Amino acid sequence: AVFSKRYIGRDALMTPVDSGLYSGCRENETAFGPDNNHTCYICSAWPAPRDLGVLLDRSTMKHLLIPYLEFYNQTQEVAGVVYPQYNLARLLTRLLSRRTYGTDVGPARPLTLNFNENALGYFEANPIVNLTMVNGVKMLVGMFELLWGTADGAALQQWCIRRGWPLAWASNPAMSFWHCGPAGLYPGCAFPANLSAGIDPANARLLDLVVLWELPTAVNMSLSPQDMSEFKNRWVNFNVTNAPHATLDGAWKNVTGRLRDWTLEPLFA
Repeated sequence: AVFSKRYIGRDALMTPVDSGLYSGCRENETAFGPDNNHTCYICSAWPAPRDLGVLLDRSTMKHLLIPYLEFYNQTQEVAGVVYPQYNLARLLTRLLSRRTYGTDVGPARPLTLNFNENALGYFEANPIVNLTMVNGVKMLVGMFELLWGTADGAALQQWCIRRGWPLAWASNPAMSFWHCGPAGLYPGCAFPANLSAGIDPANARLLDLVVLWELPTAVNMSLSPQDMSEFKNRWVNFNVTNAPHATLDGAWKNVTGRLRDWTLEPLFA
């Protein structure tokens, strides 16, 4: 869910990294990693006293940005001791580049995210208010590789229509099907050999036109019959159940390419 900032206001607890790593840093004072072959979480980067988070206000960024850049050191094998500056350069590229959500190839291709950027590259914001199901939610984001063309996906569409929420679709099969559980002990869990190597670029979100058409906001949208027909055909003719990763990736690029006018970029500075 994308929560409403207007509803939550400043009542959110922010952490510079995934809060699930907090317990790991409580037990390991210096550094730890997902398995015996990687040390990629630098606990000393978490400000002392090692509080779980900070309240959301104007000064939040100065408390969060430096720990975020220093905590994940997987790029140290590329940049050495200046890896925080290297991480900052990559972050600024993602925020400022107009190619971040592009599909270009060659020299103009978007920056591909490494393992930690892909799986954990965010500040975590936890609302500390009681959220009502309508006013507190701005929109929902569905996982293309798990729900597209399925009965559960159709149920999600109807739930959004009843609640008056827009629905967008996003895709990242590499992360959606990656399950390791606490301390990397999940059966079959495997980490990439090179945590600094690029995996996938960031992708845009695709608005669900079936849901959008049923919402009051659709009054101001120029939704053509051709686009609606294209969306419905893509939905009916592709069910993601048991599809291999390569097929999922190709289908996502195809549908977003054909409906490019209805894609959203989550963030640009």
